[in-house]
Amino acid sequence: MQEDILVYWLWLVMVMGFANKQTVPLLRQHPDITKLYSLMQQPDCTFLNETQKKRIRQNPLSKAAEILELCRKKEMQVITCQDALYPERLLQIYSPPAVLFCQGKPEVLRNPIPLTVVGTRHPSEYSIRTTKRLCSELAEAGCMLVSGGALGLDSL
Repeated sequence: MQEDILVYWLWLVMVMGFANKQTVPLLRQHPDITKLYSLMQQPDCTFLNETQKKRIRQNPLSKAAEILELCRKKEMQVITCQDALYPERLLQIYSPPAVLFCQGKPEVLRNPIPLTVVGTRHPSEYSIRTTKRLCSELAEAGCMLVSGGALGLDSL
């Protein structure tokens, strides 16, 4: 996907939230993200609530561009729900995320069995070392590791 288009996707997530049940149906109705952006800028936009309208005022495209640049620096790929790499099964859940952030090999998103690590927000040094080693070995073996980005072990 074109880099400049990804800015609009990140902006959409900033306004709607990561897993808003309204987002994917909205994108089906308005598949052109730049046109959707323009539509959402209109003061009389009927499908947005007051919180979302406030987020539009608080989040210019420049903020999304900063996030995209940070992703690039961290070698993270942004995958949208319209991207061929986006897992089809994920679109079937109640509230699929509009974008995924991927480090490593995006083709593992096709892996039918995702794995995640869940643990304390305040892990010990031993837990940190063990988690890093276990996750590194699983990733090298081709496993898809999924994180919601929570504090603690999940973010490792």
